Amino acid sequence: MSTKTRESFSSTLGLILTTVGVAVGLGNIWRFPYMMGNFGGSSFLMVYLIAVVMIGIPALMTEWTLGRYTQRGPIGAYERVGMKGGKWWGYLLLLAIVGGMSYYPVVIGWVLFFFLKFTLNDVSAITSDSFSNLTGSFPTQFGCAFISMFLVCACLYFGVTKGIERASKWITPIFFILFVYLIYRILSLDGAMQGLENIFAVNWDKFTPGTILAAMGQALYSLGVGGTIMVIYGSYMKQSTNIPKAAMWTASMDVTAAMMATILIIPAVAVIGADMASGPPLMFITMPQVFVDIEGARILGIIFFFSIYIIAMLSMINAVEVLVAACIDGLSWGRSKS
Repeated sequence: MSTKTRESFSSTLGLILTTVGVAVGLGNIWRFPYMMGNFGGSSFLMVYLIAVVMIGIPALMTEWTLGRYTQRGPIGAYERVGMKGGKWWGYLLLLAIVGGMSYYPVVIGWVLFFFLKFTLNDVSAITSDSFSNLTGSFPTQFGCAFISMFLVCACLYFGVTKGIERASKWITPIFFILFVYLIYRILSLDGAMQGLENIFAVNWDKFTPGTILAAMGQALYSLGVGGTIMVIYGSYMKQSTNIPKAAMWTASMDVTAAMMATILIIPAVAVIGADMASGPPLMFITMPQVFVDIEGARILGIIFFFSIYIIAMLSMINAVEVLVAACIDGLSWGRSKS
């Protein structure tokens, strides 16, 4: 392998908090609760947990090992281990990240919009039409996405330790603290506990092949495995890092975040009697209306969308790092230029 000096995480804690940032994004906070609502609640959860343990953790360990051994991301890793057509598979996987980046900054921009909406306006200005007005305005969406991408690039400019790891050490704990507070407030509402009982009730009728496939897909999606991001972060690992232990910690915190989002969002939806399986509108139409109708609406709305924004930004930072590393590894550019 190459002897060229490569940036690395300063500690195992920094690695875990960073990779948790990869895993805990909109995939858990937004997607997991409505997937549970759409695929039978507890039956989906059981398959999801099994998939995380049996498939997700081993896949995560494999990708980290590949990255650490080759000291490369997708551009270079597969070729270095002798995979036939490895170079082109690396570029294909890179295109997948580019595809994801075509929508993710826009969705994060939506989160930023609602954070600013709650911060700068009275809650009476937030209606069920706010989301449709947002998606109908190209300048607003572009502006919010541009701000988000600018902040991402500013973080990546400082590198792995001073940029990505430092941001992760602040953002991840803040996210979990804020979400604990939000859960406490939501569960104190009338009717909230009934929502939890309904979603966690065992329903074997929902245990179908469709549920199994959805749960397995969610497990892999939420952990961030797929031959790109986690390979990159494996290449930033020190040789002394205990990969199995780090993988188990990452998966545990990922599952914890998914469950916290479920315990927060499902009772909130139950309080106002909305459809749990409503998909994307769940976060951008239903949840704003939940906060509008309860005491302390403005501050709760600010906290909710701020916490979602910072953890989603951390996921985007980690995804864009794949593109930055591709320029560094494949084109021999410096980090600033990349």
